[in-house]
Amino acid sequence: MKKILLFLVVAISVSLPVHAQPKIDSLKTELANGTDYKQKVARLIDLSFEYIFIDMDSSFLYANKAYELSSKNNYKLGIAESRLRQSTYWMRNNEFNKAESLLQEALNLYMQLKDTTAMAGTYASFGNLYLTRNDDDLDLAAKYFIKASSLYEIVGSKKHMADIQLSIGGIFHQKQNYELAIDYFQRAYELYMEINDKQYISMATANIGVAYQELGDYEQALKNYRLSIKQDSIMGYKTSLGLNLNNAGSLLTQLNRFDEAERYLKDALQIHREQENEARTGYTYEYLGKLYSKMNRYSLAKTYLDSSLVIAKKMERSNQRARIYEMLSENYMKQHDFKNAFANLYMTKMIGDSLATINNKQEVKDLLIKYESEKNKREILELDYKNKMGEIALSEANAEKTWLIIIMVSILLLVTTLAVVIWQRIHNRKLIALKDKQLLQNDIEKLKREKELASFNALITGQEEERKRIATELHDSIGSMLSTIKLNYRNLKNSNDEAYQLTEGLLDSACDEVRRVAHNMMPEALLKFGLIEAVNDLVAKINQSNELNIDLIVLGQSKKLNPTTELYIYRIIQELINNTLKHARASEIMIQINQRDDMINIMVEDNGIGFNPETAQAGIGLKNINSRINVLRGHITYDSEPDKGCVVMIDIPNLAA
Repeated sequence: MKKILLFLVVAISVSLPVHAQPKIDSLKTELANGTDYKQKVARLIDLSFEYIFIDMDSSFLYANKAYELSSKNNYKLGIAESRLRQSTYWMRNNEFNKAESLLQEALNLYMQLKDTTAMAGTYASFGNLYLTRNDDDLDLAAKYFIKASSLYEIVGSKKHMADIQLSIGGIFHQKQNYELAIDYFQRAYELYMEINDKQYISMATANIGVAYQELGDYEQALKNYRLSIKQDSIMGYKTSLGLNLNNAGSLLTQLNRFDEAERYLKDALQIHREQENEARTGYTYEYLGKLYSKMNRYSLAKTYLDSSLVIAKKMERSNQRARIYEMLSENYMKQHDFKNAFANLYMTKMIGDSLATINNKQEVKDLLIKYESEKNKREILELDYKNKMGEIALSEANAEKTWLIIIMVSILLLVTTLAVVIWQRIHNRKLIALKDKQLLQNDIEKLKREKELASFNALITGQEEERKRIATELHDSIGSMLSTIKLNYRNLKNSNDEAYQLTEGLLDSACDEVRRVAHNMMPEALLKFGLIEAVNDLVAKINQSNELNIDLIVLGQSKKLNPTTELYIYRIIQELINNTLKHARASEIMIQINQRDDMINIMVEDNGIGFNPETAQAGIGLKNINSRINVLRGHITYDSEPDKGCVVMIDIPNLAA
């Protein structure tokens, strides 16, 4: 059965910082009586928010006033919030580039203020922008929603986390990646359960059902629809109840479970009529028409399909009209009413949907031949009635002509079918041969890649072992020798001698340098305490130098990893920091390490000059990073533009020690 409409709820998270939202008149009074500029900015922002749902021009006006007052007093929080309100205005007016620029300005300010909640909201706003702008931006929208979700997890906002998961699930549903959509819908469902948000529990459940229906797992789909219907009925959520009844009824029709389908669809129709929702009423008429068509109750089916057609014409729904005409044509064909069958099929073609709904143009020709044949028979009967014996001869001639046409058409169809079958077999053989060749090539490429990875892994392992050996030699041998030389040197001469003091200072420097080199070649903290402590030690030393300010955020579990994995990850982070110091001219870096059961996520973000990943030439450092990630079977993404900093996102399978 053709799926006509699927109910899919996508939560678009409110990405603006939330203030108290009293009535507009009260806000205006507080604004007029306010004396502190921060208080006035807050009221202007509140008014801008209130007017979003009433008058976008007024919302934009108040946002502009908030921006002017904040700029005058160099009030960064006010500037950021007013920019967010302004971006909403431009987004509603499809001026996406302007909205994007304002969001970037707000995000930069929130990063300076280290306001994690506001940063998360702004990332969500970016996600909404890219989700609205273009279907080609769905991947970009998902990336920003994932960033927002990570920060909301840090601040513990489960409601926002759940809304974001629902939005990401909707994106993957649009991309027809239904398994991943179910995964995100399930995460949203679990979070809504934790906060007991019953309405959104029902929405998430319905979405899971939609995705399962798309995958062809109809029993799971029905199970989720029924759970959502039960929840909606208990809580009185009429709108979503009607839509879920539609979905369940449509699916039950497809499964030929007609009694249940009829009950669900009639309940849905009653709800849509009570709500005076003409659009949804029209769809339910169409569902009922399809149901009664499958039950061979053609008169009742025509009644509902005609009612649906009236609404579809009124609302200018061409696709729905085409579907209805096609169903009417099929019903007339089953009743051998070829004239009306052809008329409805012709209407389908006239509204531009015939190529999608007619499997073969020959169907139209055959239908026309049958109609002409029927017409000729009727004419023969009329002539026979009027002219009696003379018309019998004409009837026989026309009958012979009709049979001749039928025989010729049958032969033509047989020859055409045979030719198609032969061509299909030849084509399939070619496809199989091409597929086998491609599989062989893929196997060869896979073996080559595995061999390259094994060679590089051996090289890296050898390098690290050599580093460890040299570090040990430096620390245990040369370091000890220098310490011994220093002790013996002190016994040679009076410490007041200037040359003596100079030489002793050089010996101290040499000892310190040996320790530093040994530590860089093989960090002691990594060997003793593991990855997190080693990175903490690295960050602390860089922060002490005052060359760069680094924030380290550690999420998830803290299980010790495979020593080789920890060493490679440490080298990757060390190389990324070195690249930032050498090339980025950054003042701040944020490093986030999130260890989950199945995956380790690393994000390194700086506020430097950025670069274009597509045109930049990879140096030795970046090549080493990419090679280590390939050995770990991970994935790395560079998100950077000139003058907009750089974000590096790394995903590595979690292979615990």
